[in-house]
Amino acid sequence: MKRKELLSIVQNRIIKDYSEFKKIKPTHETISTAVSKLSKKLNIVSKRKIGNIHAFIYVKNKPFRSILRITIDENGKIIKISHSK
Repeated sequence: MKRKELLSIVQNRIIKDYSEFKKIKPTHETISTAVSKLSKKLNIVSKRKIGNIHAFIYVKNKPFRSILRITIDENGKIIKISHSK
């Protein structure tokens, strides 16, 4: 999926569960899931899964600092949601 499609999935989840973050523009981070370098160092055999994971990070500073991080894979499945309180 493209970044805009992933962002719309994340926005829908924010509107549903975290309405205080809906007006905040997120920062985007792409994380590679290639394990070939790590498996060489550790001398292990693993299934090669090549792809990317995307993290959208929302930071709200008023009235106190609150951070919401939503991690989503390329297929549009939300992997993890982290929220500071």
